[in-house]
Amino acid sequence: MTERKDRMQTQHGLAGANTEASLRFHRFHERLNRSLKTQVIGLGMLKDAIDKGETRDGIKEILYAQNDLWGGMPDWGRPQELIDEGRLDIGRAGVVRGFSAFDLFLDNLSAELESYGRFRGAKPKPKGRLPARQGGDGTDDGAAAAEAGLTRYYERIGADLDGVKFLLPLYVYFRVARNCIAHRDAIASGAAEDLSRGDGIRDALEAWPDHTDDMRVPEILPLKEGAEILFTHRQALSNSSILRLIAMDVNEKALTILGVEGVVYAAAKRLLSIPSANDPEIRRSMPATINYILSDRYRVRNVDSLGASRILSSLGMSKRCERRFQSLVGPAGIGGG
Repeated sequence: MTERKDRMQTQHGLAGANTEASLRFHRFHERLNRSLKTQVIGLGMLKDAIDKGETRDGIKEILYAQNDLWGGMPDWGRPQELIDEGRLDIGRAGVVRGFSAFDLFLDNLSAELESYGRFRGAKPKPKGRLPARQGGDGTDDGAAAAEAGLTRYYERIGADLDGVKFLLPLYVYFRVARNCIAHRDAIASGAAEDLSRGDGIRDALEAWPDHTDDMRVPEILPLKEGAEILFTHRQALSNSSILRLIAMDVNEKALTILGVEGVVYAAAKRLLSIPSANDPEIRRSMPATINYILSDRYRVRNVDSLGASRILSSLGMSKRCERRFQSLVGPAGIGGG
């Protein structure tokens, strides 16, 4: 988003950085994109083979040779219908998976903020209900609940929705569609139909090019109450892009709350959780390992001038981190970069 370039200039090196939660969500987003495209390529190649005259027995032989066939072949009297069904399952499962990962991201980010808050002696805030817990049955109250859930999450972390407000109609559209897929066997509710045809969707799509760096505008299907939701990989990819933009905004707000000390605290926790000296993040010394985690894992800029060792000492975590490092590599250390 264009506004992101102008924010967080007061936070040393944190513009564009990751929290642990956002790192994991970003990796999921990239993995889902690769997986969806790979599955669609596979279906496309199957369709091409059928169009060129490949028989059921020929396909069966290929699958058996690779030990990829589980049970018998499907009824091959209608191969094109089977391929179309596969495309729908890929798309609808991708939307459901996208929201599962997004809700996990919100949970994990809350845990990060609360962990640092407790460490600093802050009183824990009462927990609100996260979006995934609301409107879960896909009924007509799902739209209001979805928007309220995300709004409440922002309020919980002391942030505002200004940076992603234009995305709300798209977010709610896909959240309600997700509920219909998961709880109504992909049959659209009245709320889903209303959302798909509302002015909010049109306005959000028109605003998309001016508010994002993503050149591909989301593909939104009109939905009809009582009819099947015909999402394919295109809708799954669109949904993933929308959730990623919101996750980036939430992550940015969280970094403002954590500040440099909070991110160094997260790097220390990461070091304390490393299971063995074979981990690629282990460097030649404890301070070098902390700096590497900050720069490589959390994408903090200007790490050398950050003063992570001083911050770690001020947090009272230096000795604990050094003990953990020594327990991993021994007093002689290792020769890593």
